[in-house]
Amino acid sequence: MKKGVSEVDVKSQINSDESMTTLFSNGTFNVEDEVLPKKLKIKQGISKVYEEDNYYTVVNIKDVLPAGPKTFKEAKGTIVSDYQDYLEKNWIAALRTKYSVNINDDTVNLIKTKLED
Repeated sequence: MKKGVSEVDVKSQINSDESMTTLFSNGTFNVEDEVLPKKLKIKQGISKVYEEDNYYTVVNIKDVLPAGPKTFKEAKGTIVSDYQDYLEKNWIAALRTKYSVNINDDTVNLIKTKLED
């Protein structure tokens, strides 16, 4: 990639017909995004090769954008996820006040012994 080889050429050289070992993700990513390596140094250009959980990652940072407010489209996923969490917490709280939870210890112990076997 540092020599100007395109993504298509890299894929064709590394991937075989039987398996696809090379993936490319393009887009704008937040520094904390889980697709990025944990120890990535944020600077423009092609990063070093990072190894995590038996896979390798190389990042081509084309531009580093300054921190600022997100558009609704950029924040929509986070907003929906946070609202679902809020609804779930309220729903569980309402269920706990309406119904009591009884745990049958004999059944739990029976299941534990069967799982241990």
